[in-house]
Amino acid sequence: MRKSLLVSAVIVLVGMSMPNATFAKDAVNKTIVMQDEVTYKEIKVEELPTEVVASLQKAFKDATIANAFVGDDGSYKVIVKIGEETKTVFVKADGEIM
Repeated sequence: MRKSLLVSAVIVLVGMSMPNATFAKDAVNKTIVMQDEVTYKEIKVEELPTEVVASLQKAFKDATIANAFVGDDGSYKVIVKIGEETKTVFVKADGEIM
């Protein structure tokens, strides 16, 4: 009797929790990134923080910095040249490449 009562209680609890369960096939993951528009102002390459320059030198060993800009959010937009190729790189003030 005790065993059947325990089994009945488990069945009821499982049945009650099923409507709230999320199954993998029904799960949807969405990530929405909202960005404010950043305005950049050109600066001299020599004005870039040492952390930014060091990070760029580490990431792009043979690159030269052609132009630098500072954003109103404190980030940097840097144009680097690698041979004939030109890349635009966005870097946080602490040197983290975005």
